Amino acid sequence: MWIIFSLLAPLCWAATNFIDENLVNKEKATGAAVIFSAVFGAVASLVIFLFFPEVLGVSFHDAVLYMFTGVAFMGMVICYLYALDSAHRINSEYTVSLVVPWFELSTPIAVLLGYALLGETITWIQGGAIAIIFVGAIFLNTDFKVFRFYKGVAIKMLGAAFFFAVGRTLYKFVAGGTESFWTASFWENIGIFLVALVLFILIRNYRKDFIGVFKNSRKKVIGLSAANESISTVGNLIGAYATLIAPIGVVFAVFSIQSLYIVIFESIKAKEFGWNNAQTILSILMIIAGAGLLALVSN
Repeated sequence: MWIIFSLLAPLCWAATNFIDENLVNKEKATGAAVIFSAVFGAVASLVIFLFFPEVLGVSFHDAVLYMFTGVAFMGMVICYLYALDSAHRINSEYTVSLVVPWFELSTPIAVLLGYALLGETITWIQGGAIAIIFVGAIFLNTDFKVFRFYKGVAIKMLGAAFFFAVGRTLYKFVAGGTESFWTASFWENIGIFLVALVLFILIRNYRKDFIGVFKNSRKKVIGLSAANESISTVGNLIGAYATLIAPIGVVFAVFSIQSLYIVIFESIKAKEFGWNNAQTILSILMIIAGAGLLALVSN
């Protein structure tokens, strides 16, 4: 079951990557994209509360820790959106491909945090499978003929990967198991809302972007943001649940398949399926083989 959730979550995130690209680069609405996360955080919390009112019955200590997972999530979102903006200035055609592969760094971070905070260990076979997926994902998105290191994108995405791994690990550390899933998700979304509210109050450009969307009747931005946050929320819930039922390092390794989804979506977008490339085919086979091996040895 965990493998299904681990495969579905990055599919949702890959879809939002392309909507984010449109919002940040074409609509110039980075601030609005950040604040919309808060709006949907509040909506998600309200929906969860209506169905599970017992989510309020937690200690203040646990509520604060849960909200910190929301803080980490917003840190990831902000670093990632600004990385998209930087990548667009480098290559406007393959912006997402320059950014998303850096999320692979969250896998080794999650493995280390899982060991340090959760006491989770992985077998040699699981470690080998994780390595296969990790290398496959990196190869899939690297053109060694024109390889360049873009420091600005790398620094921002290192921050995004770090916040992502910390947030999910803290989420599992406090929740403990699936019985606290809705409670953890409720307070995490409250944390997301509070962070974005502070940003809205303190950062003028964010306020300007968000208010400007409504003032200028930009229905396209509102519609894209609503769709984006809905898909993202579903992906986050699925991904969070997956981390509760399997070792977090193992789940993060499967999350790496997001890179494969990106390649598929970009091929559809460009109407060019250049999969006759040996490097691409080998990379895809490595990711599939690694994920399959993990599924077999981790059940």
